[in-house]
Amino acid sequence: MKENYENDSWEYIGSIGVDSGQMMLSDPSYVKHFAQSDDVVKLNEVIKNGSDNSYSYLGACSQSTTPQQAGVLVNDIGAELGIVCSSGFGDGSYPVYVKRHDFGNNNTRVVEMKIEFVNEDEWGQE
Repeated sequence: MKENYENDSWEYIGSIGVDSGQMMLSDPSYVKHFAQSDDVVKLNEVIKNGSDNSYSYLGACSQSTTPQQAGVLVNDIGAELGIVCSSGFGDGSYPVYVKRHDFGNNNTRVVEMKIEFVNEDEWGQE
């Protein structure tokens, strides 16, 4: 089905700020369940071993610092509530793009979204 979208182009829709070196994608209805923590000792422990994938700040830090630099965050019964990844080189403002597809009958939908942490075309030109 991917070939159906080959002629659709990316559209810039805005930018998103990062202030923790990582980005999370989640349904807004779950955010009220996101657990905060200021336990620095536990934070350092989970960052070292990537052992926490809870839907929490500790889980996000743990997963975004694994060798994969990304992971799924789950609640206490294992439901996947979010995905987190490292934002490449850290804090900053990053452009967000969507790709829309016209399914006919005035039915255009967003089919993809991307956040550009590093522009590969510009990388190394500075």
